[in-house]
Amino acid sequence: MSPPLDKKLIIMGDSAVGKTSLAKKFLGHGFVDEYLPTLGANFTTKTYRIGDFDVRVMIVDVAGQENFNLLRERYFVGASGVFLVFDVTRPFDAEDQIKPWVHEVMEYTNHQGLPLAILANKIDLRLLRNIETFSGINAAAGVKSMMGSNVSVQYFETSAKEGTGVQEAFEWLIQEIIHTEILDR
Repeated sequence: MSPPLDKKLIIMGDSAVGKTSLAKKFLGHGFVDEYLPTLGANFTTKTYRIGDFDVRVMIVDVAGQENFNLLRERYFVGASGVFLVFDVTRPFDAEDQIKPWVHEVMEYTNHQGLPLAILANKIDLRLLRNIETFSGINAAAGVKSMMGSNVSVQYFETSAKEGTGVQEAFEWLIQEIIHTEILDR
């Protein structure tokens, strides 16, 4: 059996959008209602089976607060894919929430074409929802346009609390990374 492939996934987004909760849900941990901000970054790993490949995924959950801007660049070294997370209950649109993060991805990866999964999180809060699906899809299309045709971008609606869309989003990004690397060989 061959050794697992090592892949690094970055989870980015504004503070308190649910980045840590999404990572914990993927890792099989429970949901915690209490908000504790990430300081710098959280690092976790999971070995995941995709087809014939064992993939050891390092998840880097980066802090969304502005005072960590200078630290984030170093977390991109060796990154294979990126999650851009926004909160559907916020009063401003998806594009406003993710555009600054897209600029960071472009700057820190030198336009390497890393696949991006855009996660519209907290869809379980139906009565508080301010951003509808079509707005998120339009924002994802805008990201695709900004990043260029060589970048795979996919939109997912997620709930870290209920688990909706979480597994699918992680699987898509991991499969897209593997697929891209096979094509590049």
